[in-house]
Amino acid sequence: MIYQMGRSLLVASCLGMAAGVAAAAPLKEVLIETNPGGATVYLNDKEDGPACKPTPCSVKVPVGETTVIIELPGHKPVVENITVGAKTKQPKFPFTLTAATGSIVLKGPSGVIVRMDDVEKGKVPASFDAPAGEHTFTWYQGNKQVYQRKVTVGDGEEIELAYTPSKAGGETKKAEKKKEPPAEPATSIGETSEPAAPARAARSTPFVSVGLAFDVGFRQFTYQDASEDADENEGGNMRAGPVIELYPTTLLGIGALPGLAVVARFEQGLNKQEVEFVEGGAVGAKTYWQSFEVSLRQRWQVGDSAKLDVGAGFVRDRYQFEGELGNLPDADYRAVRIGGAASLDFGGLNPYIRAEERIVLDGTSGKLPGRFTGGASTANGIHGALGVAFMIGPTDIRLEGAITRYAWQFKPDATRDMFTANSAVDLIEHVQLTAGYAY
Repeated sequence: MIYQMGRSLLVASCLGMAAGVAAAAPLKEVLIETNPGGATVYLNDKEDGPACKPTPCSVKVPVGETTVIIELPGHKPVVENITVGAKTKQPKFPFTLTAATGSIVLKGPSGVIVRMDDVEKGKVPASFDAPAGEHTFTWYQGNKQVYQRKVTVGDGEEIELAYTPSKAGGETKKAEKKKEPPAEPATSIGETSEPAAPARAARSTPFVSVGLAFDVGFRQFTYQDASEDADENEGGNMRAGPVIELYPTTLLGIGALPGLAVVARFEQGLNKQEVEFVEGGAVGAKTYWQSFEVSLRQRWQVGDSAKLDVGAGFVRDRYQFEGELGNLPDADYRAVRIGGAASLDFGGLNPYIRAEERIVLDGTSGKLPGRFTGGASTANGIHGALGVAFMIGPTDIRLEGAITRYAWQFKPDATRDMFTANSAVDLIEHVQLTAGYAY
């Protein structure tokens, strides 16, 4: 009896020792590689936390079969079994990860440009695949942001985003439709998409645009049928000042004429240049340039990528002198401007052309008309410009070359005027750089 009990204890001890030896069997180190890299590796389940990261990385697994879970943001998770033999040296297990994507459908007014995060996706309507995750979609009409929406895209999900300008003006109507992906097997591992955050209301036009203009001008004043040479040239005169555009219908919430703007501009001369004779020597006068404008402008969208402007207002251009004037063409043009402009939209690059007539008001042209005693002198003007605007969201940078031409008709009295001329042309050329921001 005692012998049998001892034998039983001996057998149990041997079994326990064998189990202990089996439990203490060494683990095998394996290398997990992924394409692309940077993934996180779990063994069997995710409750115990990551086994190693980021890939490529090594992890120890028991001999036999082990479930490996691999996850990388924006990609579909991988769940596979790997088998490791007892005599196998460090094995390598490569995995190729597939990007998780959803389908995006964009709708809205024809010609509106949409950006996903920082990448332009073209004009609506449009459809494309987007990586799974959170993205910000922004609608632009010209250089004005009109709508923005932040959504979370799930793998295999189809999301429809639409922007429609409200007839009431200013506000927008928003629509978002989702088509959920088909249900995946219960064994799949993934993350469900979260509901999209509510978007703020957007405006189709801004309240106000504020900018700073800087230009360099060149003037050529030429007399016709003059009794002596009194032509005058000026070069390199610089002016700078603010430019403000106020959109009253947007500011007041009026639906009519959303492109209506009140435009004001003021530029002051920066460098007064001393006037010299052609043969040399100072005349005793310095140039004085100044410009002011206040106008009303209406802008329309034409088709997908063109805009048309018409406007009218008051402009004052001062090309005058300080000091001894002599025969210098001291002119203070106060005129009514009437004109229009056309522009094309090539994404962030927008070329434009502008033309207008300047109707000079009588008796407001400085000291130049009073030089001749035979009768009232008259003047009229035209203005033209070619330029290009660089649109970066609400920021507008413009580079423009312009010509303003005033034509004079004089009535001199040869018996009383020491200097006579029948007419003259005042030609001003300038290059202007303007940087503005719209709110």
